[in-house]
Amino acid sequence: MKKFYILLAILIAAFAGWFYFIKEKPTAVVGEKAVDPKLVSFVADGNHLSIFGEPVYGELNNDGKQDAGVLLVYNSTGSGTFYYVAAVLSGSNNKGTNTILLGDRIAPQNIEIKDGKLIANYADRGPKDPMTVKPYIGVTKRAYIENGSLKELAVLQGRIVWGDEVRTFQPCGQDQGSIESAWIDGQSLAYKEIGDLYAKAMQGSGPYSPMYFEIIGKDVTPPQDGFGANYKKAINIDQVTASNAFGSCKQNLVVLENIKSGDYIDPRAPLHLTGRARGNWYFEASFPVQIVDRHNNVLASGFASAQGDWMTTEFVPFSSALTFTKAPEKNSTGKIILKKDNPSDMRALDDSLEVMVYFK
Repeated sequence: MKKFYILLAILIAAFAGWFYFIKEKPTAVVGEKAVDPKLVSFVADGNHLSIFGEPVYGELNNDGKQDAGVLLVYNSTGSGTFYYVAAVLSGSNNKGTNTILLGDRIAPQNIEIKDGKLIANYADRGPKDPMTVKPYIGVTKRAYIENGSLKELAVLQGRIVWGDEVRTFQPCGQDQGSIESAWIDGQSLAYKEIGDLYAKAMQGSGPYSPMYFEIIGKDVTPPQDGFGANYKKAINIDQVTASNAFGSCKQNLVVLENIKSGDYIDPRAPLHLTGRARGNWYFEASFPVQIVDRHNNVLASGFASAQGDWMTTEFVPFSSALTFTKAPEKNSTGKIILKKDNPSDMRALDDSLEVMVYFK
């Protein structure tokens, strides 16, 4: 009798383990069927792709059912080995989404589905590295589902203002003044990180001063109430890829290095400026500089002088000393304007960097 109970216990334990395996096995359910990416034919640029590694499972299209994500590879007849990601959604009858290219001869690490996004981690080379260089730069690419298509979360450059009642992102653009700011979604994964970075870098700056960020995010619907309801656009920010209090949307052309956005300057003393600008920002080794008040009245003007050979397309250091000829209102805002020297009559070639400041 004792042997019978022992045997019965073993059978019950075995059944429980089998039931748990069947119940918990990570598959993506489509009705009564399981999504099986291995049954899907994935194609990119007319080439059939193979699944690399194992599929991953999770929620992508917010329908309460699991979806699948896959890493794909195509070995060309030449030397290229191209990697992609794609998804198979619940309810799609085992049809794959579009593919997103990761790169050629990269070093894949892993993929995962997290927070409604398909995430690929891999190593790549620098933009100027030859293909013979072993991938060494860690890269994370995120994608999400929109209207059944897989879309890459874009890397955006712009300015963030963070303060009481304000949490906004203004993307870089051709005409910065005409671009609307977007409310930053409070559900953003990077929400706390943005606030911490801003508070640390902008310590001592005046309120509501813009700071340069590079972020990964997507447009979302603005909130219906609260301060965000006053904005026509909103953005959910997934990741901060770079931030710099001295950076700007023009930082690949000209950089002011000793004064950042929101700094307080004293109009009673000469203002010394230092930085760097591309050689084609100068003409005859200089370019115009102005300080204006909030009404665009000129308070000081002069030139910045190149501190090296300006006949180049590389960065050249500059310096400038400006004396105020008019006094601004105390504790008011203004701008330092670094103007590209354009000797032609073609106004389309005009350009400038504007840095917001406060006057003591």
